Parts: sequence; structure tokens; C-alpha cells
Amino acid sequence: MIVVHSTAALALLLREPGYEAVAAKLCEAPEAMISPVVVMAVLLKLSKRYGDPAPILGTFLRQSGIGQRAVDAVQSSWARQGFLTYGQGAWSLADCFAYGAAKALDAPLLATTDIFAKSDLKLA
Repeated sequence: MIVVHSTAALALLLREPGYEAVAAKLCEAPEAMISPVVVMAVLLKLSKRYGDPAPILGTFLRQSGIGQRAVDAVQSSWARQGFLTYGQGAWSLADCFAYGAAKALDAPLLATTDIFAKSDLKLA
């Protein structure tokens, strides 16, 4: 299991530099998941480039096999704890919930940003 951060999803969708390495890590994972909060953050970013990015994002999630799990109390608790411990002043709401999902699932986070480098997350 691997948890996908918005930066990894956007790198793949927009073919940003380094997207090949992200794709390889995603392909190596037996299962991938993304928080619905992170999906919304990706949609917001894509909306600046595309009029209606929902079909693009939906197709990407289906074709890549990245699943979504509902946000629950455990993920929310981890998101809150991660923000208070590591993310104050630096993390977005999506960052908090990516952290929360990774901690709740005890899975590494696939991201292209270094904002989690000083956290206690396992990084892919």
C-alpha cells in the first residue's frame, strides 16, 4: 500500500519533471490510495488549467488504479496531530489529510515535495 500526495498526482497528470520516477514507484506498489481531500486539492489545481478537470481526474484515478477511502476519525486525528507537530505554517489541508491517511494506513507517502522530510512519515 502506498498513499498518493497531490504533488505526485499532479506530476503524473501534468508530466512534470520527475514524473517517470513517480510512475515507477506507483507501479511497484501493490495498492495505492488517495485521500478524498487530496483529490479535491488536485481538482482545484487542475481547474486553473482546464475548464472542467473532473473527467481528466476521474480517468486518471481509474486508469492508475488509485483508490479512495472515506476520511474517518482515525485519519482526522492523525491529520490534526501531524499539523500540530510538523506542519504549522507550512502544510495545506490536503497535506494534513495525506499525512493522516499515511499514518492511519501505516503506509509510505508518495510525494514530490520535501515538506514531509522532517515528519515521522515513511516516504516512498
